[in-house]
Amino acid sequence: MYSMKVTFLGTGTSMGVPEIGCPCRVCRSTHPYDKRSRSAALIEAGGNMILIDAGPDIRQQLLRENTERIDAVLLTHEHYDHIGGIDDLRPFTRQKPLPVFGMRRVLDTLRRNIAYVFSDEKYPGIPDLSLREVENGSFDINGLEITPVEVLHYKLSILTSVRSKRQSLVLDS
Repeated sequence: MYSMKVTFLGTGTSMGVPEIGCPCRVCRSTHPYDKRSRSAALIEAGGNMILIDAGPDIRQQLLRENTERIDAVLLTHEHYDHIGGIDDLRPFTRQKPLPVFGMRRVLDTLRRNIAYVFSDEKYPGIPDLSLREVENGSFDINGLEITPVEVLHYKLSILTSVRSKRQSLVLDS
């Protein structure tokens, strides 16, 4: 049996907390719990570092945690607050392509939004991403079996849970 460590990098809303220009009590609060970046998590399990989502705050989140390695990324869905920082993962692709797992429509959105990464003519410094479609069932990350669970985010089908053979983690979006 192995241990699993989960670091919540951000637990805020899609606009973060405080929200720009919002005069409400929470957004004006000086309490540290009212300063939350957008949702992401880092899972350490079985010798792997798995990033769940890469929104626009991911660079600062990973710097804050002194993250030196990411072995794979699992994207829950294609909303910008979950994929908008994918280009900032470039440092993790210098040695080899970074596997990015997601449903087909999520990967198609990446191909459209950052088309320069997937074009035939590549220029130096772009992220080297290896897109891996998640279908029904489990997939493997360096010997760690992952089984994503599909749920609804309003009317959108997303992946919100990660289960290994021995442990599970539910990520509430």
